[in-house]
Amino acid sequence: MFRQPAFIAAAVLLASPALAQDGTLDVMSYGEAAANVGRTNVMNNAIRGPSRTRGGVVLSPAAEATCAKRYETRARLGADDDRVRKIFELCAAAGR
Repeated sequence: MFRQPAFIAAAVLLASPALAQDGTLDVMSYGEAAANVGRTNVMNNAIRGPSRTRGGVVLSPAAEATCAKRYETRARLGADDDRVRKIFELCAAAGR
């Protein structure tokens, strides 16, 4: 169905009793609805696990291949090589 955070937030806020019948805003209810949205997002992220694109890190196919072969590169060039250290550093920063 709908899993967009904006849709969920809008649905929760519209369904909340934050707006009374006379048009006044109940600040406590509004804050509670916002907190519920935040808790829902935290739980959804915990259930789904870490995302490979979280934080805007999307690697090119060549970079993915380089990270996949980093152990072979280390065996070929040696662990003391600066290029190998950089590959491991960048792959770790990207979550690979």
